[in-house]
Amino acid sequence: MNLTSALINDLAHDLTAKTYLEIGVQKGDTLFAVDLPFRVAVDPHFRFSLAKHKKDGLFYFSQTSDDFFAAWPDPALTQYMAGHNLPSNFDLVYIDGLHTFEQAYRDLENSLRHTHEKAIIILDDTVPSDPYSAVPCQAASLEFRRWAGLAGSPWHGDVYKVVMAIHDFHPELSYCTVMGRGNPQTLVWRAPRHPNRRPVFSSLSEIARQDYFSFLQYAELFQPVGPAEFKGLLGQSLAPLGKERNPEAWRRMVCPVQLAPAAFNVCLERMLETDEPRAFWGGGACLRRYARPEGLAHPNIHLVDSVLIGETFGAKSFESPEVIRRLGIDRVIISVARDTNA
Repeated sequence: MNLTSALINDLAHDLTAKTYLEIGVQKGDTLFAVDLPFRVAVDPHFRFSLAKHKKDGLFYFSQTSDDFFAAWPDPALTQYMAGHNLPSNFDLVYIDGLHTFEQAYRDLENSLRHTHEKAIIILDDTVPSDPYSAVPCQAASLEFRRWAGLAGSPWHGDVYKVVMAIHDFHPELSYCTVMGRGNPQTLVWRAPRHPNRRPVFSSLSEIARQDYFSFLQYAELFQPVGPAEFKGLLGQSLAPLGKERNPEAWRRMVCPVQLAPAAFNVCLERMLETDEPRAFWGGGACLRRYARPEGLAHPNIHLVDSVLIGETFGAKSFESPEVIRRLGIDRVIISVARDTNA
């Protein structure tokens, strides 16, 4: 049993849940370990034999989540689900589909239409591990990581923007992000609006334009909590909790990527081969020490002298994003960790 299925089973026990929807199944590691009498799995490309994993109360839909929600609950499914009543609402929903803001947000909106007032929705991949994992295109994310000489292949996409959208445009929902038990996940439930919750962004379009460093800047909005305290928050109306509530959960949220000097030079050389404007973000001393002169003079490379990421989180600590916006740079691609020898 993986950590996600353990969390789902724990929540199911507390909620006396019976019905479960999983969007994005892949190999079924989570699905098969979830212990609920009625499970619905949605994935356009299951990575296992459906015939070998038939089980009473478990139903597969080999289609996109958009197509699934467009038809559910369809009376034509009665024969397929013989002996089971089609629930119009689910008790628990786990969203782990395509890791893009647009798709994950649609999955959330559709899930809200098919859940009841006491239901809980679990959003996976809401905390990117570094700027590379936050790139919406998986192929580009892995390529940038390879250029940087970093191991592994984590890809979270820009699902984190869904949490920003919930904060600003769904006052009827409350949530917290559970840190410290594997891949961070955001739990969402219905609750009256907290009087101290105030919108930050002007529109969904503005949210869509945010990047990894905006995620760091607005980390408080994600309401990070530890694995021992989230249960006590479920059902409550929450406003941003502040880093003082759980410093360890906060630290896990904003831990910056480490990029060796040699990897920085490789990334700079690769970026020089492109025609699109790019920005490198990092401590000014680190940039000045390792950026080659030809990179500094290149019209398509902007070196932004930033505060040291992860050092402080006061109002004046993120002036550099404003500099980036004034320069007209669309996206920050590479992060350089602070230079400990400077």
